[in-house]
Amino acid sequence: MKGSLEKKVAVITGGNSGIGKAVSEELARKGTKVVIAGRNTKRGDSVVRTITDGGGEAKFVKMDVRNETDVRLLFEKTLTTFGRLDYLFNNAGIESGVIGPITECPETVCDDVLSTNIKGVILCLKHSIPAMLENGGGVIVNNASFAGTTMYFPNGVVYGASKAAVLSITSSVALGFAKQGIRVFAVCPWATDTPMLNRMASNQTDLKDKFAKINPSGRLVTPQEISDVVIAMFEKSSRFINGDPVLVDSSRQTQQVPISLAS
Repeated sequence: MKGSLEKKVAVITGGNSGIGKAVSEELARKGTKVVIAGRNTKRGDSVVRTITDGGGEAKFVKMDVRNETDVRLLFEKTLTTFGRLDYLFNNAGIESGVIGPITECPETVCDDVLSTNIKGVILCLKHSIPAMLENGGGVIVNNASFAGTTMYFPNGVVYGASKAAVLSITSSVALGFAKQGIRVFAVCPWATDTPMLNRMASNQTDLKDKFAKINPSGRLVTPQEISDVVIAMFEKSSRFINGDPVLVDSSRQTQQVPISLAS
């Protein structure tokens, strides 16, 4: 069903799999024109075909959020193609790569995770906000995590630190641009059934079951359940206050992250 999202334009980083894919496809069903950004062309083109076959509008842009030139060109291409920017889902991110104590963390893993999960978010904010201001404002949702917010992982220090940083970024940008019509949120999924989690669990069912038991619900969240909350944020649901970091569990259950950085 279409409504307030119809004819708007959204950029979804990491939109070719998992939560990003679910958000991209649902936005398109609601009439939003979607730009899917990512590093895997094959998967990106597949999502675009799914959307266009269903009557929606979408474009894939191959890029890396760690590269400022790529990020700048992403938003330039968005404006050239669709003429405006209303929404950004800052979703691209990577897991720690190595699950283990920090004393065993390779420097390359540290660089990759912090560059993607923190620098990538900052660069996308830097280049998306001016485009949104041309239309009088917009909505940004940054993908954080329960990790580093309500639960800490001695064996995933770098990943947790990167996601905790996203909360600080979210609150600061929300406060800094609120008077200019920019609303910013952080969605913090509990353990979600995505390709990333499969990699972290080495595709082993018993390890995935252990991740599910971390969640208050006792089961893994689905990408669609996260998508529904992200889209509600884009629709400016009164459930969410600008700057909110929001935990999402199964059945779309949400709660404010106790360590709230929002002003």
